Amino acid sequence: MSTVVFNPTHEEFKTQYVGEAITIPAGKKLKMDDPRARHILNELGQRGLCRLDYGDDEKSIAAEGIERNREFRMKQIITYNQMNEARRQQNQSYMEPPKHVKEYAKELGTGLITPYAIKDQGNAEIAEMKEENRELRKQLGTMQEFMQRLIDAQEGGGKKIDPSTETPEEAVIAANQLKYKRLGKTNLKGWIENNREEIGAWPEENRSEIRKKYLSVYGQELKGL
Repeated sequence: MSTVVFNPTHEEFKTQYVGEAITIPAGKKLKMDDPRARHILNELGQRGLCRLDYGDDEKSIAAEGIERNREFRMKQIITYNQMNEARRQQNQSYMEPPKHVKEYAKELGTGLITPYAIKDQGNAEIAEMKEENRELRKQLGTMQEFMQRLIDAQEGGGKKIDPSTETPEEAVIAANQLKYKRLGKTNLKGWIENNREEIGAWPEENRSEIRKKYLSVYGQELKGL
């Protein structure tokens, strides 16, 4: 038994059956064996391919095939538009539609979403987050320094300084204190020798504390400071 398949559209259909290439030109009919016809109609029916039996109204069937073809092409356009709109919303790159979809859009007079540049919003948000993190780290460092001064003040040794009301001179003294308060026998002497010139320019209160600390740690006076 044989079946007539009919391509009423203006597109040329190409497919395969058991490894054999089959072409159905636009507007043409082909007679083929039933298994082959069923396979091809199942694959290309949504694109407009029709089956013609004896006594059928060819014009009516052709109109139905052409409408299926139009719906198929429109669906392809809509699918790519929806996909690229979703990608744009997610700040992903544009996905180029294949040539035949572009041709569908041109033929049907339906616009395709055009290539777009990925917004700088993502980069701007990242930069803003980095800036916020830098500011938070800065604030955290300030807070840690504030707490350290309070701890040092509570532990004694030197002038008690309230970080919330300190003068510029007191701030310098407090900042210097952080550099030697935690030093001990294993590292105090080396630190002094490596920074003697800088220490010599510090306020007397700092230098006095260092001399007392040196005497307490090593049991001898610190000379030349």
